[in-house]
Amino acid sequence: VAAALPALITASLVRETSRSAVPPRFAMLEPVRMVAALELAEAGEERTARDAHAANAVTSAVAASARQLGGGGGEREALAFFAAERANLLVALDHLLATGQPARALPLASALGFWWEHVGPARVGLPWLRRAIVADDGSGPARDRWHARFAGALLAVEAGDYGDMRRFAEEALEIAVNAGDLEGEATANIAVAIWEQTDSGDVDGALRRLDRAIGMAERAFASDNRAWLSLAFGSNLRGAYRYYGNGDVFGALPDFERGQTVIRAHGALTLLRLPRLHMAAALQAAGRRDEALAAVREAIADPGPHGAPVVLANAAMRLASLLSEEPGPRSAAASARLLGALDVVMDRQGYRADWMMEKENARTLARLAPLGSGIDREISRGRHLAEIADGEPDLLSIAYGA
Repeated sequence: VAAALPALITASLVRETSRSAVPPRFAMLEPVRMVAALELAEAGEERTARDAHAANAVTSAVAASARQLGGGGGEREALAFFAAERANLLVALDHLLATGQPARALPLASALGFWWEHVGPARVGLPWLRRAIVADDGSGPARDRWHARFAGALLAVEAGDYGDMRRFAEEALEIAVNAGDLEGEATANIAVAIWEQTDSGDVDGALRRLDRAIGMAERAFASDNRAWLSLAFGSNLRGAYRYYGNGDVFGALPDFERGQTVIRAHGALTLLRLPRLHMAAALQAAGRRDEALAAVREAIADPGPHGAPVVLANAAMRLASLLSEEPGPRSAAASARLLGALDVVMDRQGYRADWMMEKENARTLARLAPLGSGIDREISRGRHLAEIADGEPDLLSIAYGA
């Protein structure tokens, strides 16, 4: 095929879509694609061609999503792959679902869930995961069936769909238990803990479940290296719940340290950004403001592939909180502008503020109350600056340069 490309380009049958891509990317001209599709259908070969295309999509997408946890820039490589191939992958996923191939569709939907979780919007990805899960007939490997539910649960909580969050998390837990998958059981319990706290506000109950999940992850890690992520995820979440839920600053900090140590040990450094921002909250409460600011600036300086909107939103929230504690109207105005920018980031991605963000923003607004009517003016200004930004908004420019 590669040898024939120059002639096809000269004949205007194929065009190069990106000169900078490695490897280079090509596409058929639309009229040519339509004629080719018609000829395949007339020859009775369309299903075979689409099945082959889907098989390649599943293999390459699963491999790309696995690279994110391998360290050494794997997350960036994976996201670059999904950015380039997303349209092809969605065509393949739609074909698998439309032709009754749920066992092949589930791993592809789960891999795409990685893209939607990191880049968003969650509200776009959730219907695809939901469709794949509804089609599941139980014929696929338990791990694929588990993974689809876990990916769906993460997207559901970001989209504020707590009904799907509960259903997917509980189904993931059931599948893992039935399969004897201790690592999967630990991770699913973490997802259930998120739902329990979100639904009932029972922080203590969620912490007890996280204690059990972390214990499972520790036991699983002895024989299953995948469990490092469950251990890190559970430890960081327990730290966040201890701080935001119970105000236990000094109980939270060791959990954050442990979770981030595990992530560093496995080289997945881009996964540190969000835990570092949650840890910044506890550092701020402990009076260690310089360390908290350093963590926020680190996340802003490298927010991750394609802006990592959830990281950007949490960075805006934390920086607004830190600035609201500084004396003087300039810091207060900068804090209010960041709250406006936060609104834009959340709206673009379809995120709903969780209970931790709502609690923190309420504290920030209370500190800004002396600004009076100026609060609304500066929030509107920050919202405008974020809306007109080319790409993701520059939080430091909005805060300090406006």
